[in-house]
Amino acid sequence: MANSQTVAGGLRMSGHENESSMPGVAYVVPPITLTASAQSTSAIRVIWGYTAGGGHTASRVRWAVVGGSTVGEFDVPISSLTYIVNGLNPNTEYLIQVFGLKGGEVSPVSKDAQAKTHPAASVPASPTNLGATPTKNSMALSWSGPADASSYKISYGLAPNGSVIGTATSVAAAYTVSGLNAGTNYYFDVRSSSNVGDSAPTRITKQTLPEAANVAPPITLTASAQSTSAIRVIWGYTAGGGHTGSRVRWAVVGGSTVGEFDVPISSLTYSVNGLNPNTEYLIQVFGLKGGDVSPVSKDAQAKTHPAASAPASPANLGATPTKNSMALSWSGPADASSYKISYGLAPSGAVIGTATSVAAAYTVSGLNAGTNYYFDVRSTNNVGDSAPTRITRQTLQVPPAPAGLRATSTISTLEIQWSAATGAVDYVVRYGIEPGGAVNTLTTRLLRETLANLNKNTLYFIEVSARNANGESSPSRITQRTLDGPPLPPKPGPLVVLDTFDTVRVSWATINQPGYEVAYGLLSQHPQVIARYETEHLTWLLRYLSPDVTYFIEVRAFNETGYSAPSYATVTIGPDRTQPRNLSNPGRTFNEARLTWDAPQDASYLIDYEVTCPGRPLVRTSAREHIATGLMPEQEYRFTVQPRRSEGPVPALSAAINVVTHDQVPPIRVTALKLTPSTPGNALLSWSASQDNVGVSGYEVRRNAGNWISVSDTRYPVSGLGSSDIFEVRAKDAAGNRSLSVTKTFTNGGGSAATS
Repeated sequence: MANSQTVAGGLRMSGHENESSMPGVAYVVPPITLTASAQSTSAIRVIWGYTAGGGHTASRVRWAVVGGSTVGEFDVPISSLTYIVNGLNPNTEYLIQVFGLKGGEVSPVSKDAQAKTHPAASVPASPTNLGATPTKNSMALSWSGPADASSYKISYGLAPNGSVIGTATSVAAAYTVSGLNAGTNYYFDVRSSSNVGDSAPTRITKQTLPEAANVAPPITLTASAQSTSAIRVIWGYTAGGGHTGSRVRWAVVGGSTVGEFDVPISSLTYSVNGLNPNTEYLIQVFGLKGGDVSPVSKDAQAKTHPAASAPASPANLGATPTKNSMALSWSGPADASSYKISYGLAPSGAVIGTATSVAAAYTVSGLNAGTNYYFDVRSTNNVGDSAPTRITRQTLQVPPAPAGLRATSTISTLEIQWSAATGAVDYVVRYGIEPGGAVNTLTTRLLRETLANLNKNTLYFIEVSARNANGESSPSRITQRTLDGPPLPPKPGPLVVLDTFDTVRVSWATINQPGYEVAYGLLSQHPQVIARYETEHLTWLLRYLSPDVTYFIEVRAFNETGYSAPSYATVTIGPDRTQPRNLSNPGRTFNEARLTWDAPQDASYLIDYEVTCPGRPLVRTSAREHIATGLMPEQEYRFTVQPRRSEGPVPALSAAINVVTHDQVPPIRVTALKLTPSTPGNALLSWSASQDNVGVSGYEVRRNAGNWISVSDTRYPVSGLGSSDIFEVRAKDAAGNRSLSVTKTFTNGGGSAATS
């Protein structure tokens, strides 16, 4: 990896090698936006976007613990610009990187973001399946960890119960303990750890391997050149050594190893091929016995034959830039013993530097960012040098270092700020104890940050570099000492929470401190805080919380030095119970409506009620009823009752009801009333149907001024007729309105009749 922003292996340059120059941008553009947000204790959601028309085919998401190595990566098809990273540790800050993909090519830099998983709610379970693989001086431990562990604490000592010799911490479920004694029995304890605390240990006892039996090296070794590119090696052992093979290793004299090969014991000779002409090589042969290697080798030297002519020029010269280096690679002829590299400012400036390489690759370092260079590579051997092969490339452009870096001290914090750097996308802040302390890293788009939880009266270094898609600038650096003061206070005891409607009473027990800070926020947005409060008491009331929402609460003790670690709790507020209950309309007329209701279950902060209806003036009342007057008959009205609360809490829920006023128009008088005799003393009274502005609901019939009888039809059978009977009929509607009655007189047992 050329720098922390470059994909392993670098940018593939195939198809571009013959360009005379290259701008300071990559062939595949990285994302232009990237956000990362915690979803739970073990998941982070990543969302990104590209400039239109980039031709991307996919995206590569990579994640790592901040300050650590890569944990995992996943390629996402271009149809999706979001991904959820699962299986993460709780309460852990992760660096998220997203690279653009186009076919087989990868953007040379990524868009970066950071997010911290939610804290665990309880102490994690102990590790399981703890295993140990020994060597003579190390023990490789591995285990299965619970999902809510953010890291693991390892301790070890002499078995069975010796004092602890060493400790370590690992974010992965594996760790190798080194520096052990051979053939010695050790115990190893592993604890799961989270922000809440540590689990009970899981223990395993294992013995390191004993010192390996001595493996003798060869007693004879000869090496002789066979050609311009081959050396023959012959060796021998003392009889009875029990060897199972031999390891042949070769290097240019004075250089690093070029190659090695294991030869079975059935052969004591080997030809090393592919060497450079007229070159002195160091040949080493080690004895092998099973998995053990002789601690020393038998050495010899030989020089390949000289070449007969100057070599051809290198081919396929390519260059991969970073902000301050250029990785060159090429194909060389078989008769080249080495390669000569020279470079300068393009197009034809004076040579700035030269180098020699026996391999067909070389990285030129110490270049300036955003600068165009030429690079000449010549093949060389004992006869002479080839003509140069040239390539011109530009290093990547990064922002200038931030200016004006300064810091303001407290006992436990450093408030740092700096001036904006032209072209910077964000800034990388690194800090630690001066000198030589562990480096802490954070990324920000702001021009100031607060470095918290520092040691009092301690000198710290601070470095800030500007960054864009091509990498980081050189850092601006200062040192600053924190102020002196008393020790940090201890963490408050466990939190006790009691919720009532929209309030939460949080309490804790601890040794009294000068003060406490209570902070709360939405659990879904942790660690973003809604508000912070300070108190000298061991309790606090949080007000005006929203219904059906889960909150986190953190309490820290503080003094003049700084803040303790937080005690943590979560609480879910219940449903909204601020709505008036049982709103009803128990009485109405054609121009009035009576409304009644019961008080809300949650009547806290209640002042009075507002009754509203479209087109009517607002009415306020402290009673739980209201009579609306001046209404129009036969109209539907919608009344809303809104509890009015004091300023601060969320508004109460309203209740609404529809009311229809009564009808005051009676039906039309019935017509065609007649009495038709059927048998002696019996007859059928009938009439024509009435009409009404809303609708006729029925009729009423009365005989000889007696009681009215309700009839649903337009006829009514009568019996027991006398010498004279008077019948009255009237129509009615659903509102209780009745028409004028029509009268029919029956005389003489079915004789003449008169109507009125």
